Amino acid sequence: MVLLANGGRVVAQGTPAELMGSSDPEVRQFVRGEPDGPVKFHYPSRSLEADFGVEA
Repeated sequence: MVLLANGGRVVAQGTPAELMGSSDPEVRQFVRGEPDGPVKFHYPSRSLEADFGVEA
């Protein structure tokens, strides 16, 4: 397997077991599906009130 980051940068390569056992924080965040780690992500969204249609 090869794990690519933005711009085609190779983050890791190896067998699935090797990637799952990686100590690299970026690899671990991806294979474990962790929301917090070196790769920050935030998707702008509407407020909870707007989602429920109760905006003040």
